[in-house]
Amino acid sequence: MSKTKRWLVPAVDVFESDEAWKVVADVPHVHKDELEVTVHEGVLKIRAEGETVGYERSFRMPANVVTDTVDAGLEGGVLTLTIPKPAEVRPHRIAIA
Repeated sequence: MSKTKRWLVPAVDVFESDEAWKVVADVPHVHKDELEVTVHEGVLKIRAEGETVGYERSFRMPANVVTDTVDAGLEGGVLTLTIPKPAEVRPHRIAIA
């Protein structure tokens, strides 16, 4: 009997700090080699395909994000992406004279 693969939209939290955006996605039951994170034409795509389950979710990225600096890690079925903000969008403190 063959198993039917289920495709799901992973639960994702997005956090923002002054320096970066952090994307945390639940992708249980998949291994690192079954996970693909891509950025194409300003869209961040998370795709994970295990034996019996697959996950896929996409997000529009700000136009000025440098994708070469994205840090990705997978631990305990949780994918964490840290996307540094470009200097021009970080808050700038103005001194008061």
